[in-house]
Order: sequence, then structure tokens, then C-alpha cells
Amino acid sequence: PLRSVKKSSGDSSSSSSSSPNSHSPEPSEESVSPAASTSSSSPASSEPAKSYKGEAKLEKYETSAGTYEPGTSEHPPRNVPKPIKPANMNENSVAGLYSTIAFYAASFQYFVTTGDRQYLDQVKTDEEEDLSDYDEMAQYIAGGVAWFENPKIVITLTTDQPTKSGSSYTWPSTVVFDYGKNVHNAQGQTVPVPSTGAEKPQKGYMKGKYTGGVWEVTIMIYDLSDNS
Repeated sequence: PLRSVKKSSGDSSSSSSSSPNSHSPEPSEESVSPAASTSSSSPASSEPAKSYKGEAKLEKYETSAGTYEPGTSEHPPRNVPKPIKPANMNENSVAGLYSTIAFYAASFQYFVTTGDRQYLDQVKTDEEEDLSDYDEMAQYIAGGVAWFENPKIVITLTTDQPTKSGSSYTWPSTVVFDYGKNVHNAQGQTVPVPSTGAEKPQKGYMKGKYTGGVWEVTIMIYDLSDNS
């Protein structure tokens, strides 16, 4: 879901190029070598200013399955908490956008941990954002063929509020896609996850657009040459 943009002074909405695989090590069967409720008509700009700066955290998860256990060489992650969609996620407000971003991060983490994208599919993303390259990986993970130990997807907002540009909102942020140290498979193989750079905070911004009663979000990152 990461899309790369060239950073230009004072402009966080410059042209983009899709790069969906830049951060996705993929477990394989032969070798484990990794290769949005009701809308409101209130515009976001009419809200009193509130600081949302920091990690976009989802408040509620379904944890009835039991205590979460990270994956090991012997088993995949167990009892993975299930994201619960925030009640205000589809409000046309900064709070709604924040909740969408938080739910998106939690849902993507659940997806790469379990191979189940049912929660990720509840978030509207840019039509150019193609997750089909994750399909094979998801099948291996969901089938218990291969798995990551303890994936972490973290979106950290670096300003108090987003800014509006045309019909879209941009929110400066950093993004981490950390798949953990190792990937394992059911044949007992363990291979270190290679570094893609995405396991460290990548500077960019979240792009949000309120359309059809929901927030459409896209993760944008600056070119690595600008990511210092």
C-alpha cells in the first residue's frame, strides 16, 4: 500500500508512482525465504482544533479468543486481536479521518499476521492501490504454511491536524512495516526476514478524501533519497 512521491518544498501532494511491493517480504511454500456507520454532513474544517499527533491507535479490539501469543518456529501467532471498527469512522470530520487511519493500520497488521483481509476490506483505499500482490502471501499465512512472528504496522501522525488541499486532506506521518526478525514454515524452516527499509519509520503523509459517506485513504511515502 505504500506509494512513493518525490518530496518538493511546501508541497505534499506532488505526483505519485505506485510501489506496492517495496516493503513486503513474502513467505513461500518451497522456501521461507521472503522474496469504512453513519456519515455526518459537518465538514472537517469546522471542528475545534484538537491534537491528534502521535501513533494512530485503534481503541478497541475483540480479544475473546484469549491472550495473544506471537509466532514461533513451532506455531503461527495465536489469538490475534481482531480490530473493532470505530463508531465515528465514517464521520466527515478530522476525528473520522483519524479513526479510519487507526483502523486501517490495525486491519493491515491483522492481515499480514493472519492472512485474513476481512477488516482491511472495510477501509476504502485509492482505486490505484493494488493489494493483489499480497494474495499468495495471505494464502500461505492463512493456511498455516508460512508465517511471520509478530508483524507491526505503525502509522504515526507528525502534526496535530491534517491540512486541506483541494478536496483532499494530507496528514504528515511516518509509516513502519515491520515483519519481525524471522519467517517460519510448517516444514520447520526458519529464515531471517531481509531488510527492506520499511521496518524503520518512513516519512510521508496520509492522504484522505471523504467520498460516498466514507473516508478513502492512501499511504504516501517520500522517495528514499528524501527519507532522511
